[in-house]
Amino acid sequence: MEGLPKSRYGTKAEGTKNGRDILVVDTPSIFETKAQDQEMYKDIGHCYVLSAPGPHVLLLVTQLGCFTARNTVAVRRVKEVFWAGAMRHVVVLFTHKEDLGDMPLNEYVAKTGNFSLKILVQECGKRYCGLKNQATGEEQRKQPEKLMAVVENL
Repeated sequence: MEGLPKSRYGTKAEGTKNGRDILVVDTPSIFETKAQDQEMYKDIGHCYVLSAPGPHVLLLVTQLGCFTARNTVAVRRVKEVFWAGAMRHVVVLFTHKEDLGDMPLNEYVAKTGNFSLKILVQECGKRYCGLKNQATGEEQRKQPEKLMAVVENL
């Protein structure tokens, strides 16, 4: 999705990975706290059309160490808009994993003092993955495979 133009209505990208068709719909503004409800529902309808026949996986992307009230609002809206059972389809994707240094991601998640993040991880069945923004070479190439492994286990 990097490099694709952003839009209020969502951006769609398609591809194939290991023989599997993948479609990603980026919803840049619908979960913003400032989004008006009527506008938000219209945008979500557009994103449903883009993702047909899905969505099958909802990625909640958050920067490591920065799960805030804004993210909590996004989680609440996922439940309101997609139904409470949607949490069975959520994978939390942490960016900036390099900020952990040598600490494993599962240790960070287990030891975080962020109560809202702990609840989210529990509600989505402990499905999460971390990506290093600074990754290069082989490490960069393997990151999507790690995310897809989490997605495949849904």
